[in-house]
Amino acid sequence: LGGMLKGMVLRLPTLIRAMFKGYFPHEASSRFLTMPLSLLVDEKGIIQLVYAGKDEGDHLPLEQITLFARTQFN
Repeated sequence: LGGMLKGMVLRLPTLIRAMFKGYFPHEASSRFLTMPLSLLVDEKGIIQLVYAGKDEGDHLPLEQITLFARTQFN
């Protein structure tokens, strides 16, 4: 609950910018009480990185995902 509230306050400007670009959240469910979790899994199915978000808007940086994909799958 704390992460959800923190995300709502700290990430509000991001939500407003997204809404001006046409994104409107349309679903309210218990998913809002879960924090994001990113896993980077290699070709053998082994988890190489676990990233647990601290609030609802805290995700693994796209640059890190792209770098991982380039080094693992090229």
